[in-house]
Amino acid sequence: MLFLVFSTILVVGFAADPLEPLGADGTQVSVSGLSAGACFATQYHVAHSAEVVGLGFIAGAPYWCAQGSLTTALGACMSSPAGISVSTLVSKTNSEPDIDDPSNMRGDRVWLFGGTRDTTVNLGSVQKTEEYYQSFTDAADIFSKYDMDAVHGFPTEDHGPSCGTTASDFINDCDYNAAFELLNHIYGGLTRPTPGSDVASRGELKTFDQNEFIHDSGSSGLFGLPIVGKRQLLSSWTDYLQASANLYWDTLGAITDFWTGWLPDFGTGDIDTSLPDWTSVLPGMGGGDTGGTDPGTDGTDTGTGGTSSGTGGYSMDSEGFVYIPSGCRGPDAKCKVHVAFHGCKQGRNAIGDTYARHTGYLEVGELNNIIVLFPQVVPDYIKGNPNGCFDWWGYEDANYATKNGHQISAVYAMVQRLLQ
Repeated sequence: MLFLVFSTILVVGFAADPLEPLGADGTQVSVSGLSAGACFATQYHVAHSAEVVGLGFIAGAPYWCAQGSLTTALGACMSSPAGISVSTLVSKTNSEPDIDDPSNMRGDRVWLFGGTRDTTVNLGSVQKTEEYYQSFTDAADIFSKYDMDAVHGFPTEDHGPSCGTTASDFINDCDYNAAFELLNHIYGGLTRPTPGSDVASRGELKTFDQNEFIHDSGSSGLFGLPIVGKRQLLSSWTDYLQASANLYWDTLGAITDFWTGWLPDFGTGDIDTSLPDWTSVLPGMGGGDTGGTDPGTDGTDTGTGGTSSGTGGYSMDSEGFVYIPSGCRGPDAKCKVHVAFHGCKQGRNAIGDTYARHTGYLEVGELNNIIVLFPQVVPDYIKGNPNGCFDWWGYEDANYATKNGHQISAVYAMVQRLLQ
């Protein structure tokens, strides 16, 4: 028990390397996302439209669609788009004081995708997003693709199951490179990667410390170990208590199975003196539960391909990913910056670096000198975010869709670091 407690504190105390300043081009920043990440990408775009030149949007809902309500998010925004009043969202955008002047969106390039077989986010919600953007940018700058028989997921050229099959990591082989298509629409004239190419290996995919961008508190942790703030410590202890409870019940179940399976059946006189197969009894081992499926876990079990990463404030992971192309190391490189927001159940805690490595962004980034930033969020059961979604309905704070939103402000600080 003492070891587990100390291990929890150490997770809080140590961090990944800081995000590097790379002298990137501040006039060439763009964003994209899938599902909740798409909703969040619109929020970032609208909030910082003076500094964002384009948006890639896959299977999401318009800016401020949820209006601070989870019920609205699950209802009108995802399932019943007839209930989305675009005029209300446009009016909100024009009157919101804590975003850039919406006129800055004029000339921005917007790329939208919705699958015809998506039963998670209704295609109509993506079409409502297009209608929303028609109020702020020119029709010639908007591209939409709504004719693919795709389920809910990120379309790629060669990763995952077929386009019509839901993938566990929500990445699908649709023979369509969405990462290239959206980035090429935003920037124009990009070099298309060859399918199966290993060009991304020329650059570097790195983890970085997200905690320094979360201004929750300047206090220090137990025994003088640095922490981000009260929320991080609370989340770490919550994770510890939850893991302890899971371990208790798993162990109790294993012991019960052991004894009930080994004790002789005195009623029949049939005595079995062999020991039970522990690998079929204990969770996460051998032929039993392969990990990550126990209710109440946060998906960090190694069986899911995720990693135990620790939790920072703002419901964000303690670490994020950044891809640095080989051509972006020089002092005068002035590379573009693209921020890619993952969807629910796609964070580092759930699927490791799969979203970063297999959506196609890295190859496009390497060939076209585009730095790709992958911020990460984590599940937060206390706040009502069990699937690790970016905040697009207000679980984190009331200002979630503005410059003052906790997650938006953290990501903005990350982008500014890359521009230094």
